[in-house]
Amino acid sequence: MPTFQLALPAGSAIGRDGQAANARLVNAYAEESGSGGKSQYAVYAAPGLTRLDDDSYTGASRGLIELTSDELIHFTGNQVISYDQGFVDTAVGTLVGSGRLHLARNRRATPQIGIVTDAGQYYILESGVITQVTDADLPTPNSICYLKGVFVLGIEDGRIFCTDVESGASIQADAFGTARADSSDLKRVVANAGFLYVFKAEGTEIWQADPSLAAENFFFSPVQQNIDIGCGAPHSIVPLARGLAWIDDDGIVRLGRDGGAQRISNHAVERDIADLTQIQREAIEGSTHTFHGHEIYVISSSLWTWQYDVTTSQWTQRKSYGAARWLASGSEAFNGAYIVGNTSDGKLYRIDPDTQTEGGANLVMEIWCGHSHRFPNRLTGDSVYLDIIAGVGLTSGGAHGTAPKVMCDYSDDGGANFTGEREADLGAVGVRNSRVKWDKWGLIEEPGRIWRFRASAPVLRGVIQAWVTGRAVR
Repeated sequence: MPTFQLALPAGSAIGRDGQAANARLVNAYAEESGSGGKSQYAVYAAPGLTRLDDDSYTGASRGLIELTSDELIHFTGNQVISYDQGFVDTAVGTLVGSGRLHLARNRRATPQIGIVTDAGQYYILESGVITQVTDADLPTPNSICYLKGVFVLGIEDGRIFCTDVESGASIQADAFGTARADSSDLKRVVANAGFLYVFKAEGTEIWQADPSLAAENFFFSPVQQNIDIGCGAPHSIVPLARGLAWIDDDGIVRLGRDGGAQRISNHAVERDIADLTQIQREAIEGSTHTFHGHEIYVISSSLWTWQYDVTTSQWTQRKSYGAARWLASGSEAFNGAYIVGNTSDGKLYRIDPDTQTEGGANLVMEIWCGHSHRFPNRLTGDSVYLDIIAGVGLTSGGAHGTAPKVMCDYSDDGGANFTGEREADLGAVGVRNSRVKWDKWGLIEEPGRIWRFRASAPVLRGVIQAWVTGRAVR
């Protein structure tokens, strides 16, 4: 029988219609194999999550920040928790509200964390004590960052305030400037690479410390005031690839560097953003992490999670078991790892490429190959082969009913419906197969068939190649 290779996707390429394109990687990523590889890309299971704490705190994660190299602060629900390097917890106090927080740390001898809530309250955490700052000189802030020794606070009306040097609770009445390039609302202030980025609803300004203003209480001035790209999701802004990534006011994901703003989203990501309400869009969370040379930018709404791999320039999807989105919330580098919270409770995890579950819950890897067809003819599907990187069995027995399995099914309507699910054994503990096979798939009509492969990450660590044998039928 003639054999043709299925194109393993390097990312999720979802067309406006499923018949145009519907290749997907869910909880998986592609890695280039190099000139000596069996195929251009191999597809691997995404990193799992290792539970770090053994606590029972409640409420969604609102933010994480490293206080010192020995102490991580986690805001979850109304609780503020301190963790040491061994992730032994100490309750610090409570904080009102439930939304995501903007956090910054200064370089005071006893470091301070500046906290701005979604309701515009400003707090300082210092030496385990949380104090609300109610300085009459400071209007209601909506964001905070740290630059050149001061906390910088953004105000919706376009003003930008700064605190005294290394003193987060002290603000002078004249310690502000105003972003005037356009009249839209200020959404967030962010420090990056020594510059202050002022994101507004319809534009962005770049400021920097001005030596001529060194004696003034506010010593920043604009260096670029006319970037005609705004921000539609303030919590999506994160450092990435020596720049900043964010979702702009048109729902396009941007990577800004050196004063430019490159589009990095694809149409599928942009359609998902466009389908959200304004409130849902403004609540999108962004975070970053790296593993094995892959730098990842994550954006999550209540309905989905997309991931951008800087290394491959590909977008993939992530879903926790039984959920529409990934459970991880936020990300902070601490103690040699990336730490994330949970969208629904106080659990704390490490992003771990050597773990194939999410805190013990199933992590299901899913691959949708692009359409297979032999235009203008129909095609018989005699056998499907999958060249795999197997994990280990989930049980110690060798009986067929307890051996781990990989599932295969197909769609002839562009991914709207899948049918014909089959399974293939991968063996029990210690058994490593390199190839699985399914037979007798029937007639494949035009415009073609999408093959889907699924398995839990401990069972199927990766896929190298896939083939179909068959013949063209007039």
